[in-house]
Amino acid sequence: MASNNKYEYLNETSIDELLLCPLCKSPFVDPMSSPCQHTVCCQCIKKWLKKSSTCPICRKSLVENDLKPVTERILLQMLHRLKVKCTECGQTDLERGNFNDHIEKACTNSTVECPSAVIKCPWRGQRDQLNDHLATCAFEPIRPMFSELINENRQLKEQVQQLQMNNQRLQDTAAREMNTTGNINSLIIRGDCHGSQ
Repeated sequence: MASNNKYEYLNETSIDELLLCPLCKSPFVDPMSSPCQHTVCCQCIKKWLKKSSTCPICRKSLVENDLKPVTERILLQMLHRLKVKCTECGQTDLERGNFNDHIEKACTNSTVECPSAVIKCPWRGQRDQLNDHLATCAFEPIRPMFSELINENRQLKEQVQQLQMNNQRLQDTAAREMNTTGNINSLIIRGDCHGSQ
């Protein structure tokens, strides 16, 4: 069975075949359902539909707009609970539904950026090397000051945007008032003309 290149399934032979995509033979990833009630992985069906405009199972006519994401909680929960092993760090007994969280927050071998990347520190490396890098990073001591300046700049931009919106509203109101005043003056002048006749 194929799998995500950062994890592999544990006990693949015990995975219920109802959870397997008929095209890639792996557990569904972002499952999509056709009007003919067949379920396939999103990427698998998109690839299939580039070659054929039929359902890969029953061969009925099918286009991408006919597909709907599978929303049945029981199926999605079963897929999320499948046990996987991280191929980056070797940790086992992870649930597939929590795998991205593991990669983003816990995997020691995941590639991460320095927290000072926002101020142009070019370092990227494995999470377990980050503390060593931070001890020597030239950007890290000045990051708090730059973060504060970046936040102040963002707040000032928001204030300028708000002031511009307020200014536009005032201009629109003034234009309406001028138009109303012009209409009133027109009526007064017409009334004076009719009254003096």
